[in-house]
Amino acid sequence: MMISIIHPTKNRQELSWKTYNEWIRKADSLVGIQYILSVDTDDKINYEQTFLCDVLRMNNNSAIEAINNAAKIAVGDLIIVISDDFSCPEHWDTLLLELLKGKSDFLVKTKDGLQKTLITLPIMDRTYYTRFGYIYHPDYLHMHCDEEMTIVGHMLGRVITLDLSFPHNHYTTGKMAMDAINVKNNSTWAHGQATLDRRSKDNFGIINPLIKKEYILWK
Repeated sequence: MMISIIHPTKNRQELSWKTYNEWIRKADSLVGIQYILSVDTDDKINYEQTFLCDVLRMNNNSAIEAINNAAKIAVGDLIIVISDDFSCPEHWDTLLLELLKGKSDFLVKTKDGLQKTLITLPIMDRTYYTRFGYIYHPDYLHMHCDEEMTIVGHMLGRVITLDLSFPHNHYTTGKMAMDAINVKNNSTWAHGQATLDRRSKDNFGIINPLIKKEYILWK
């Protein structure tokens, strides 16, 4: 099974390089991994010179666009979306492939050290991705996009929970410093909440859900 990693970043040369190196170093087989670094056209860092991976430059208006645009060129059977503040366990690729062997049409929930039920590290197979044609709904800019993704996955009955830890080193943990990118992302809170509320009114477009959204607890 081929794995595609989508790594959106902007103006974070050291953080993005550290994250890239960790995920590559801890993988067992690079032959089966496509690594996509998704960046904006106005990002002046020369990622192409240092990163040995696919670098996608597009005129993205948000992190959501950067992620969804990268997903369009992903060739993997398994798609993983990481960020500059996510770590991974040793042998992460082998562990995932063994635990997901024989399964299809799924969205995975792993442990991030922060959220008990909210999926902050999207891991899905191509069948699940193809159902929507995006990772996060394109109406979002950043905040609350993962809430819809989590709710919809449960409404469809397609969430698989794995006992694997992918630590989320969010700035609120003190493991990373808050920067301009965090500030920009946080500024989309109201827009994201309004989008979530609006789309929730018609069940996010899901007809005959297996589980009603009112019974899904993700916080």
